[in-house]
Amino acid sequence: MHSRKERGRRRPTRALILALVLFGLLTGSAGQALAEPDRSEQWVPAFELGVDIQFDERSASRSGNVAPSVKGTDTGSISIVRFGGELLAPRVSDRWGGPRPLARIGGQLTLVTKEILSEGNPSGGAFALLADAVEQQNRLDMGMSQRPGTMLFSELDPDDIKGEGSSVRVGQNVRPTWYASLGVAWEFESPVHEGWLRIKPSIEYAADEFRYDGLFVDVIEPSPDVFELTTLRAGRRVREHRIGPGLELEALLTRSEPVTISLFLSTRFLFLVSDRYNSWGGASSLGTTTFDDVNDIQSTASTGKTTRFTAESERFLVRLGGGFRIAFVGP
Repeated sequence: MHSRKERGRRRPTRALILALVLFGLLTGSAGQALAEPDRSEQWVPAFELGVDIQFDERSASRSGNVAPSVKGTDTGSISIVRFGGELLAPRVSDRWGGPRPLARIGGQLTLVTKEILSEGNPSGGAFALLADAVEQQNRLDMGMSQRPGTMLFSELDPDDIKGEGSSVRVGQNVRPTWYASLGVAWEFESPVHEGWLRIKPSIEYAADEFRYDGLFVDVIEPSPDVFELTTLRAGRRVREHRIGPGLELEALLTRSEPVTISLFLSTRFLFLVSDRYNSWGGASSLGTTTFDDVNDIQSTASTGKTTRFTAESERFLVRLGGGFRIAFVGP
């Protein structure tokens, strides 16, 4: 049996293999009348839509005086939806294969939700159980019935809620970021279908925005039916800036004047040029809540305890992607 996380890591690879097969089938079976007139001397604007798979490793840790420090690492993948435009310039020379400069700019939305650090029982379920036990005791004291499926303090198993736990999750920010690239295109006749192929090396800049959320929970039972819960939730929004070389293979799929539709596959090798480490937390929102069945009270007090979360991004990463492009070529 494979874990859910292992199965999840296989999905991007399967999707990429499927994209490669689809790319070959579509270009190989495209219409037989795709011979294009010579457009090497004209400007060609285009709209593009694609998806990248980023192979991504991130680490996170928690430190402070609340408990021993812990660290976790997740190696997985991130999906990135890209949408933007490309401008292909006329060829600059008849030599060297007739290269054509190009420029791209667009937006991207990072799709990710994964847990980097998970230690102990950080779900926060202890707070819900304790608060619910207080509520049910209040209901009984007021002559009301206890809700089905709930427990009183006397029914709670301390071993189920006592202890400490930490977690750090990374998720996408709802705002799209942007990318830009400069490159060169070489065009030649395809050996597998009647249309052109283009090879496009480039240099690209990409910005990614993430949301890190850290949680620390600690529950003790200083005396029977009295539980003290110490908790901290803290988050931080992080923008990462990366730059590096890329290579794209584009194939003409169909033409319906004044547009052409093409498919492309790409790879990018991106280096992080912003901060690799991000830290957040502290003592300001750290407090202890006491749940006391004897007096049926809840009190919150600040403490001298502190904790901090730190996330570490990978310095170098690889992206594989694909998509389609609609170019406006005129009659």
